[in-house]
Amino acid sequence: MSNGKHNLATKVSRFLRDGHPIYGNCVHNVITVMDELERKFPGCDDRIADSTINNGIESAKPRLAKDPAIELTVRSFQKSHPEINWHIASTGLLLEAAANDLTEAGLSYALGQLNLEKSQYGLELEADRRAAEKDRLFAASTRQELLAAFMKQEKVFLKNSGNNVHAWQKMVRDEQKRLDGLSVDQLREAKAARDWKLQTAAEAEAARGSRNTDKDGTFLVPPTPYQTAVTSESNVLPMSIPNPKPGMEHLTLDLSSQGLKKLAASDYGLFKYIVRENGPDAVNARLNGIN
Repeated sequence: MSNGKHNLATKVSRFLRDGHPIYGNCVHNVITVMDELERKFPGCDDRIADSTINNGIESAKPRLAKDPAIELTVRSFQKSHPEINWHIASTGLLLEAAANDLTEAGLSYALGQLNLEKSQYGLELEADRRAAEKDRLFAASTRQELLAAFMKQEKVFLKNSGNNVHAWQKMVRDEQKRLDGLSVDQLREAKAARDWKLQTAAEAEAARGSRNTDKDGTFLVPPTPYQTAVTSESNVLPMSIPNPKPGMEHLTLDLSSQGLKKLAASDYGLFKYIVRENGPDAVNARLNGIN
């Protein structure tokens, strides 16, 4: 073998080792690539371009032997990721992204940089993950909602227990522990039951409220023994206030006559709160156009 051919064989060996580690630079692979280059470029030696050598390697790949250790690593890695639809193209993309680092860590990093086609198992796994995350968020928000409802008993409990704060705190801890122990399905049942009670109560309130209208349809708040015909200056209802519901303070509540009528029809519980906070005299005066 001439010096030129010997130097070319050395370059081919280096290119296989550094640029195509899955095949490696065994004697069989070097000879196969050399034969491919000789077939395409008779009499070639180490003066041919590097790109030509790489092209020769690409052409010879179907006949090249793979490094057994690296091939085992790749196959093991693929088995550990059944969510990917492994075929020639996806495997090639993985190896290209991994470059020369064909260790498990290098392959894992390369896979993280790619968006490879999912297998049917992968699609099902992804759907399961989304469902699990949705259940997790639902469980967290429902536990918070149910605990908030439980906490509304605090004033009554403290009043009836002689302000026994320690007993109340224990009740809260016990309730938190109980809620944490509920499964997602049990939380769904608890929320459904609570929603049904709230809806039933709201409908009953709305039915009672619909009877409190005069003959021309103007909504009237049941009077108190202290109600006067004209609202005093010290009890004038503002035209709007921030919404008092938790988390809705950024919204403005319309307390005009029309706004109050809409509120009574859509959220009678909140309407009752406005009456309780401002007095029925002020609300009736606004409804009847007195202020």
